[in-house]
Amino acid sequence: MFLKGSAPIMESLTVTLAIASIMVLGYYIVGTLLQRD
Repeated sequence: MFLKGSAPIMESLTVTLAIASIMVLGYYIVGTLLQRD
């Protein structure tokens, strides 16, 4: 819905949230695997 370059803050925020979600998910998976020992 955004024009190119109309909302760089929103785009960067979306990318940051996506990266944070992936990192949290990966951290949770690693923690679960380590707890199985």
